[in-house]
Formats: sequence, C-alpha cells, structure tokens
Amino acid sequence: LTAVVLGGVSLAGGKGTVWRAMIGALIIFLLINGLVRMGIPGYVTSAVTGMILLAAVGIDVKWSKNRGKAIQKIYVNPAFVPLASAPAVQPGAASPYAQNDRLINAQAIGVDQVEGPEDVILDRQGRLYGSTRDGNVIRFSGPDFKTREVFAHIGGRPLGMQFDRDENLIVAVAGMGVY
Repeated sequence: LTAVVLGGVSLAGGKGTVWRAMIGALIIFLLINGLVRMGIPGYVTSAVTGMILLAAVGIDVKWSKNRGKAIQKIYVNPAFVPLASAPAVQPGAASPYAQNDRLINAQAIGVDQVEGPEDVILDRQGRLYGSTRDGNVIRFSGPDFKTREVFAHIGGRPLGMQFDRDENLIVAVAGMGVY
C-alpha cells in the first residue's frame, strides 16, 4: 500500500498508473533493503514504512482536497486584448514609420576604402572625414570626394569626431581618451 500511494496512485481512486506504482514499489524496496543491510531492527523498518505511508496519505488527501484551489492560482486565463491599429508605412503617409526615398539618389563615398567607420563629419571647406577600424582618420576631398588621404594615425579605435570653433578635429578614441 505504501509503495502504491508513494507512486502517486490516489486513494480516492481514478488516478494513477501501473508504472507509477512500480516506481513507488522500487523506492520502498530500496529503502527497506538499505535499512535491513544497515542492521536496523524489523520493527524500526516497519515504523519508517508506516510513517512514509502516513505522509503519502496525508499529501494525497490534502492534494485531493485543495487541487482545485492550487490549479486556480496557477492557471492563466487567455484574454483578448484589443491592440491599436498598425501605423501606416506607405510612402507619403504622415506616420513616422512611413517609407521615404530621401536617400535614393545618395552617392556612396569611400566604398571599400574605409573599413568600419564609426563617425563621419564635414569641415567648413567641404571635406569629409571618417575613421577606420585600424586607427586612421581618413579625409576625402575634391570633386565627388574622390581624393582619399590619411589625415591622422591615432592608433586606437576612433569612435566620434567633432570640430571645435578653431577647426581643430577632436576625436574620441576607445580606451585612450580624447585627442
């Protein structure tokens, strides 16, 4: 009886499987066998089995009685939540998510010439500055920004660039500071 109840077969009936009862029997067998091998007297082994039976029956009765309350506390009722309509994405819509074609005629500058630029900036003379992953600041100038030159080699990873009022280029370098 202890093995069957410990295996999860309900005393109220209708619940449980043969496999669970066999697992309970295996647990009780291992427990009694271990107690006997340790030299525990038979009356203590019977008492331990009886206490396990009382605990299993108590848990079974409590679970049968409060099963509905426990399930009610953990059960999640699906609910219908009305969502707002999706914003318009069509070109020309007043939504901030609308497609635009403002950059469709943009000309690519420095394609395959600058690796991993973090920032780009224009100076007052119309020259374009960009940084590379290996620590160079590259300047593009001339018509259509075709002329490329290394403006400065910083050595670190240039992240952000800004000109001060005297047209000095200030560069924030990762792990090194401001140059």
